Amino acid sequence: MGATALSSTIRDSRKNSSNPDNGYGYITVIENVFAYKQQFALQYGDNVIGRYNKGDVIDIAIDTTDRSMDRRHCVITVSGEPGHLEYHLRDFPSLTGTFLFNTILGDKERALIEDGAIITLGATTIIFSEPENR
Repeated sequence: MGATALSSTIRDSRKNSSNPDNGYGYITVIENVFAYKQQFALQYGDNVIGRYNKGDVIDIAIDTTDRSMDRRHCVITVSGEPGHLEYHLRDFPSLTGTFLFNTILGDKERALIEDGAIITLGATTIIFSEPENR
């Protein structure tokens, strides 16, 4: 029997790892009724997030059929010193906007995000998690 995209409900941005936390936090992407979940570790600096498209080079390429998510949708910036990290979210800009909880971010607006922040890109939900050893 062949493998399908739904044969695994979790995809991790780091191979052979069940925890994507690399000390800078991570995001969990959840979409559709099948609870298809992907997790991506964040890196220090800008993390450009968007829909996967073959040939595009972005930091976090989400494997999705959600056409309302742009190929470069938003950016999470990790700054500060270990133990005192800050996380800011901004729209790239995108066509459908970036929502933090239920509020759309304005053009060039940066929002401070914290553990458990719910971000919506198109019809896709992302949950932000701070590193476990903060």
